[in-house]
Amino acid sequence: MRVGKPLTHAHAAKRLKRLGVRTLGGRTAAMMTLAALLSPMILAELLGISETSASKCYRLAGGEWTRYAGQSRATRIDNARV
Repeated sequence: MRVGKPLTHAHAAKRLKRLGVRTLGGRTAAMMTLAALLSPMILAELLGISETSASKCYRLAGGEWTRYAGQSRATRIDNARV
């Protein structure tokens, strides 16, 4: 690393590994949190991964867009009746 040069991802990962900091668990947890909150298409675009990978992450996080859409519609109908 040189003064005035940005720290690269690879170099930061090596330094953290030497210090005993495990990053994979945090990265996986962050990705699963995003997958539970976003649609697979948005997740893919945001993270730069394929839509297939994003869909797998979404399902692993407990997501089901067909069920969500139905619940969302039912909620709107119930709210409209009030």
